[in-house]
Amino acid sequence: MSRYFALIGTLWLFSGVSSIFIVGGSLKNSAPPPKLNYSWEETTFSQSRVLLWVDDSYEVNDSGSFTRIYETDSNKYNVSGGYIIKEKSTVYFNANFTSKVNITTSGNMTINIDIDVFQVNLDYGQTVKFLWFAGKNGTLEYEYYLSKRVEDYSYYEENHRYIESTFEKINLTTWETMSSWNDTTDVYDVINVTHTYREEFYPFYEHMYYTSEFVMPLFLTVQIYKTQKNDRMAWANMFFEYMIYKDEDQNGILSVGNQPTWGGPPGIGSSTEWKGNLIPIANDQYVEFEDNESIYYINTDSSPKDKTSSEIASSIVFSPPTEISETEISWDVQYPNFPLNIQFFDKDIPWEEWYQTPDNATYDMMSPTNLSYGFDFILNDTQADFDVTWEIGKLTNDTAYNAVQGYGLVLPQYNFFLSSFDIDEVNQAQLSFPRDKFKFQSNNTVVAEINMGKPGKKNYTLYDFPFPSLDTELLSIGGSIHKNAIGFASKSSYYDNPFVSTLFSLDDIVAQDTSFVVRDDLFSMETQNYPIWNGEKLVHDPSLSIYFAETPSEIDGDPNGTGEAIPSYNLPILIGVISVVMAIIMKKLRRKSRF
Repeated sequence: MSRYFALIGTLWLFSGVSSIFIVGGSLKNSAPPPKLNYSWEETTFSQSRVLLWVDDSYEVNDSGSFTRIYETDSNKYNVSGGYIIKEKSTVYFNANFTSKVNITTSGNMTINIDIDVFQVNLDYGQTVKFLWFAGKNGTLEYEYYLSKRVEDYSYYEENHRYIESTFEKINLTTWETMSSWNDTTDVYDVINVTHTYREEFYPFYEHMYYTSEFVMPLFLTVQIYKTQKNDRMAWANMFFEYMIYKDEDQNGILSVGNQPTWGGPPGIGSSTEWKGNLIPIANDQYVEFEDNESIYYINTDSSPKDKTSSEIASSIVFSPPTEISETEISWDVQYPNFPLNIQFFDKDIPWEEWYQTPDNATYDMMSPTNLSYGFDFILNDTQADFDVTWEIGKLTNDTAYNAVQGYGLVLPQYNFFLSSFDIDEVNQAQLSFPRDKFKFQSNNTVVAEINMGKPGKKNYTLYDFPFPSLDTELLSIGGSIHKNAIGFASKSSYYDNPFVSTLFSLDDIVAQDTSFVVRDDLFSMETQNYPIWNGEKLVHDPSLSIYFAETPSEIDGDPNGTGEAIPSYNLPILIGVISVVMAIIMKKLRRKSRF
C-alpha cells in the first residue's frame, strides 16, 4: 500500500473493537411512538463534484508550553597547558510558545466516486428520515490543482534550563585521560530570551491525479429533521479510518498543537503524538503528483497483490434488517479477515522499528483481521435508540503487532450539518481538548449535548491483555479536534482526503427536498481515544441518544446545566412539534460479539 494513500487518510484520521452508538428520545407525555418503517437494498452510492475555492482563508492561533531535550558535544583545547577538555551535555529546557499562521488557498478539485453499498432506510412518522450506508467495493477518480500562501509568525520564550554535563581532561601528548568529573547547571528566572520567527511562503503549486479500485468498510449515516418552526436540519456522520498515537502529555487523547511548529500551521500531521494511520482497505491505485519544486512522480500499487479485490469483497457478510419486535430492527455487516494498511512511524525510535505496509504488499503483510459492525434501531414510549456495535480483532502480522506495543488507537468521526437557520460556532482556544461532555448552544441556551462520561460506558476492553486469557478494562477518553487543525476552511478546501468528501453528499440528498432551503452549514471532527491498544483485540460500546423534551441537565442531575461547550457546535435541534435536546450518552447496553 503506497505511502501516498496513508497520507490522504491522515490529513484532514483494528483489531477487534466493539462500539455502540445509541439514538434515543423520551417524551414527557405517554404518547406511543410513531410506526417504525424500514427497508433495505443493495445499491450504488455515486457522487460527482466539481469544487472551486478562491482565496479561501483561515487563521490558526496556538499557544502553550513545552519541554525540549537535546545533546551537545564540545572540545576546549589548552595548547600551552598540553590538554583538551571534552564536554558532553544533555540540555533540558522549558518554554512557552505562541504561533499565528494564516493560510490562503485557491484551486479546484473534481471527484467521481461510485461505491457498491448496503443501504438501510428507516423512518418514524414525519419526524426523522434515517439513511445508513455501508461500503463494499468501489471506484474513485479525483484530481486537484491548488496554489497556497502561508504567513507564519511564532515565538517562544525559555523559562527554565537544566544541564547535565560530563567532562574529560585528556593529555594532548599521550592522549591519556588525566581526570573526569560531572556537573549540573539548573537555571530559573535568568533565561528569558524571546526567539522570534516569521516567514511568508510564496504561493506554491500542487497537482494531484488519483484513481483507485478499492474495498473498504466506510460507514455513512444521514438523519434529516423537521423542526418545530418548520425549519430543517440534516446531519451526516461518517467513519472509516483509525490513527495510531502515543499519549505523551498524559491527557488521554491525540493532542494537536502540543509542540510549536516551524514553517506551517499546527495540525495532526505536526503533532508529536500522531504516529501514523491504520486504514482497513484493499486497493488498486494509480497516483500522479507534481509541484512547483520540480517534484514529479508516478506510483502504482496493488495491495494485497496476492488476493483480488473481488475476492475480498465476496467475503463480506451482510445480515439484512430483521424485526425483533414492532419497535426494534436489527442488522449487521462483517468484514472477515480484512486487510489493513498500517503506516506506523515514530521519530523517537529507530526507523528499523517502524512498520509501514509496503507497495504491492502480500495479504499476510496487511495483517488481516476480523471487522464487524452490528446495528439496532429501537423505539419505545420514551426513546428511539440507534445502537452501533463495532469490533476489531488482534493484529495478525507479528512484525506489525510488535511495532505498535505501547501505542494507542484513535477513532475519528466526521460530522457535517446543514440547516435552514443560522449555526453560530462556539470558539475553542485549544486545537485539541479532552472532554467527555460537549454542549450544543443556541441563543445562549443548551439545546444538545454529547456525553461520553456516563458511568459504565467509559471503559473499553482489551482481550488477552496483559496476559493470555486475561481481559482488561481500561478508560477511554473523548476528544475534539478543531477544524482549523485539519485545514478546513470550507467544503472545497478539504482536498486532501477524497473519502471524506462523501460526507458532503448530504448536499445532494438535501437538494432533493425543495422545501429544505439551506442557510448555513457546519463541519466538525470528534475522536474516541484508547490510550492503550498494543494491537490487541479491543471492544468498546459508547452510545448516542436523542432525548425528547428532557434536557441533559435533568438526565444528568445537573440542575444548572453547566458544562463545557463543544467547539464548532452551536445549534438548536427541534424535531416535529416537540422540543428536542440531543445527548450522546454513554449508557450501559448489552455487548455483542460478531466473531
